[in-house]
Amino acid sequence: MDSQPLAQHLWDTQVLEAIKVPHLPSFDGKTDPLEHLMAVGTQTAIINAPEHLKCKLLAGTFKDAALRWYMNLPKNSIESYADFHKKFIHQFAGSRHVKVTSTSLFSIRQSHAESLRSYLAKFSEATIKVSNPNQEMFVAAFHNGLRAGHFNESLAQKPALSMQEINKRAECYIKGEESNAKKRQRDAREKEYVSRTGRAPDHQRQKYGSQQEESWQRRHGKPYYQSPRREFRNYPADREYTPLNTSKVYVLREIFANGLANLPPKGNGNVQMGHNDNAWCAYHRCRGHSTEKCFRLRDLIEELIKSGHLRKFIEDAAQGRVVVPKVEANQVQQESDTFAEPFQKHTSSDNRLHPPSRIWRLQQKTVKNSADIMYWEAFKAMQLAKEQLQPYVGTLVGFSGEQVDVMGYASLLTTFGDRDNAKTIKVRYLVVKTPFTSYNIIIGRPAFNALGAVMSTLYLTIKYPLDNGGVGTVRGDQLLAKRCYESSLKIKHKASNPSPVPKEKQIPRQGGINMIENADMDPRKEFQDRRVSPIEELEQVQIGEQPHQTTSLGTALSLQEREKIIKILKDNVDLFAWKPSDMPGIDESAITHKLSISPSIKLVSQRKRKVGEERRVAISEEVAKLKEVGFIEEIKYPSWLANVVMVKKANRKWRMCVDFTDLNKACPKDPYMLPNIDRLIDGASGCKMLSFMDAYSGYNQIKMNPMDAPHTAFMSNTSNYFYNVMPFGLKNAGATYQRLMDRVFSEQIGKNLEVYIDDMVVKTAEEGQHDQDLADILKSVRKYNMRLNPAKCSFGVQAGKFLGFMITNRGIEVNPEKCQAIIDMRSPTSVKEVQQLTGRIAALSRFLSCAGEKAFHFFTSLKKNERFSWTPQCEEAFKQLKEFLASPPILTRPIPSNTLYLYLAVSDRALSSALVQEVDGEEKPIYFVSRTLRGAETRYQRIEILSLAVVVTARKLRQYFQSHKVMVRTYYPIKNVLRKPDLAGRMVAWSIELSEFDITFSPRGAIKSQTLADFVLEMSAPPMMEKTSPWTLSVDEASNIRGSGAGVVLEGPDGVMIEQSLRFAFKASNNQA
Repeated sequence: MDSQPLAQHLWDTQVLEAIKVPHLPSFDGKTDPLEHLMAVGTQTAIINAPEHLKCKLLAGTFKDAALRWYMNLPKNSIESYADFHKKFIHQFAGSRHVKVTSTSLFSIRQSHAESLRSYLAKFSEATIKVSNPNQEMFVAAFHNGLRAGHFNESLAQKPALSMQEINKRAECYIKGEESNAKKRQRDAREKEYVSRTGRAPDHQRQKYGSQQEESWQRRHGKPYYQSPRREFRNYPADREYTPLNTSKVYVLREIFANGLANLPPKGNGNVQMGHNDNAWCAYHRCRGHSTEKCFRLRDLIEELIKSGHLRKFIEDAAQGRVVVPKVEANQVQQESDTFAEPFQKHTSSDNRLHPPSRIWRLQQKTVKNSADIMYWEAFKAMQLAKEQLQPYVGTLVGFSGEQVDVMGYASLLTTFGDRDNAKTIKVRYLVVKTPFTSYNIIIGRPAFNALGAVMSTLYLTIKYPLDNGGVGTVRGDQLLAKRCYESSLKIKHKASNPSPVPKEKQIPRQGGINMIENADMDPRKEFQDRRVSPIEELEQVQIGEQPHQTTSLGTALSLQEREKIIKILKDNVDLFAWKPSDMPGIDESAITHKLSISPSIKLVSQRKRKVGEERRVAISEEVAKLKEVGFIEEIKYPSWLANVVMVKKANRKWRMCVDFTDLNKACPKDPYMLPNIDRLIDGASGCKMLSFMDAYSGYNQIKMNPMDAPHTAFMSNTSNYFYNVMPFGLKNAGATYQRLMDRVFSEQIGKNLEVYIDDMVVKTAEEGQHDQDLADILKSVRKYNMRLNPAKCSFGVQAGKFLGFMITNRGIEVNPEKCQAIIDMRSPTSVKEVQQLTGRIAALSRFLSCAGEKAFHFFTSLKKNERFSWTPQCEEAFKQLKEFLASPPILTRPIPSNTLYLYLAVSDRALSSALVQEVDGEEKPIYFVSRTLRGAETRYQRIEILSLAVVVTARKLRQYFQSHKVMVRTYYPIKNVLRKPDLAGRMVAWSIELSEFDITFSPRGAIKSQTLADFVLEMSAPPMMEKTSPWTLSVDEASNIRGSGAGVVLEGPDGVMIEQSLRFAFKASNNQA
């Protein structure tokens, strides 16, 4: 073949006749190339195939896209099987299977109608694809997706250790499940036969002699009729039945009202089923036996109870309650009349609208939703046992992002329609508690899918298949829907416009929050230096009627702006709290703190620790304060119990903390994302006017979920108490507070407000509009009933501290206190002091150009295997660092749509970069990134270190690289190196990683900033320190009858070698070449 991709020596080598060519699978380019190579390699290894044969066999397996790729390869381009292997993998890398982790198994669920055998096979097949097999994860994922049933209960009582154990234990349950399924099919066939023919199958009918027939005729004077239900008489007397709390007549009425069964075919008028001429059976509609003694009815009731129906008639499940349906006077008739047309008279005399769904005969108002919801009031009205409420981990989120805590879930049998349209399914309801609702339950897509319903919103109708093959229909009630809608509008109107209560008429709530006049219960005071605060002079202004009702205002405000802001504050003075009694707390419908304790965790009740007398007195005082303001309540028999820990504050007073270590371990981490600090700092900087706000005892404004509050129990000197508000120290308290802030200020965040947990900054970009922004923020504060702390609020300032940075209208400045802390430090004398120094440097890294180079000597002194020594190089670097911090640079936030410029500087010890933007012809810094080289990175080539600097910066400043075009200014050919097609290893990975950004490269050119000039100079080694190393040039020439040429090899320091071959277009001898 002229265009054969294999090298000539591979193609020409003959295959030995003794070798038997195996049958190999084909490859079309759509499956995993590694799997195909494994299959081919195994077969060729069996026959001990030489290299040329392996290449030919692999090429012979190609078809479709793979064959076209192979045919398009350059002639003789494959030199060996390893080369073929490499090209093949590189070409079809996109077809490789994605690695599946064990966590993906948690998405596998056993459906409602899926058998245990099918689910086990599906799960076992999925585990084969997992790249990190872990038996514990497999068992947990299998149990998580298993449907409720006997096998689930078995695994809960005795957890399995491996999938092998699960397979072994599941065998008996699978056999039982399949046996039950066969018997149900047999019973269904017999039931269909009876309903079609009116008589029982042959194996059930009893044969009676002619002597019995003659005796019957002599006594009654009419022919003897052998009942098709003759087995009632001879039913085994030792069978046990579930005791009922009411008459079977009422149970039968319930059965037909809900469509749970049909009446058997009615016999002839002379048919008598039994010997009692005066007894009447309402089920068979004939004489001979009574309804109470009808064994067939008793069997039917027992089957329905076992399948989950008629629970309210069970004596044990009703917990002593006797459920007897109300019977009107005109309905007390002979049983034969009552059941001739089941419930026709009862329904005609009932003026209530028939609901589309019923749960234990509770009328429901339903709408569609993505989940099946039951409200707490409906759950209580149905008198359901709390044991039926199972724990639910998670929250329910509405269309607008509002979050509703779920009390738990309950699986209940729900009947849709009535009489001939009735169909019953099991629905899993999420039980939620909201203060305002006009509905009992909300039927969502899961229930409608299980029902198999088809809905028409035009005709307000749903249709669904019935068990008997028919189609059930339920029609909506437009008047009821309209009333529900109007009721919900009234509720929302009342909730959004609460009637103001005069202060003199406010009554302290028992168990609430308004109790005490003054208390110091906010631990955040201990960290006031780290929180939002202004840096200019402030004045106190009175905004309330009392002299002490004051807050802080900036002194640099103009007279007009000052009057506007004071007016806004006075109009909203009720939103400030000067004492805990002014703090009503966030409404439970908005948010509560939920613990979500893992059910597999063992309850922990800590042993009481001994405390000294001073701490004992302090505990009594703190508990009295908390109890008086309603933050805590006494509890008996707690399941979780923790000790208190007393911490001495800076003012020598005691603060009481609770040791929630065990409780926090039992709670999974809330993955709610906190805002990016760099984005918040950029958003708050460069504004004309700022206001810093703080919530009054912020965490304590959020109430605990009523189901989880008892778990926060702690022990005092004399009693045990639990928190009914969210205390400090819980694992996910910060995430809950951030979730509240995001919900309260969803419309303002990013526009005129920046929030990080409990740090709030109101910002105004233009002068004269700060009062409008404050009014907008306070409107949201009022909507959610939040209260602010006037002592920690500062309004109308031009600069301040936010998240450890100085925010001014000039840009982002370093916190002078952090700089001064390093400047005032003495030279470290221990490893701990060096660690303290490096930690402070890390906090200022955004402002420190070449921070890795500056701190390199500090890191070397922290090596574990060496004795600590503070070298002269460390001392010199320490002095240079202090000199730099004396005048740190001012950073700016990036302007949208501006091109950002990246400068790089590397040394043998560190890499650094500076991201800048050009403003009015001057380059102003945005961010400095630097770190030391680690491990093998110290052996990289200079061009590789520069490429690594670009990658490290892109990872650190991803938000900037994604939003802006970035131009890298350097003299090195980074662009050409990253785009070379024959790159391998890390350079290929870096090139792919950077391809998602809009990055261009250009020569450095003139530097338009003194800061950048210093940055480049710091990382540049002095010329006299550079060592000159020789480069060696080797040339080898050759000529023959086909032409002439030469080979050139250039060898440099550090093992650099450049090879180049030349072919001359003219004839030459060896000497001439």
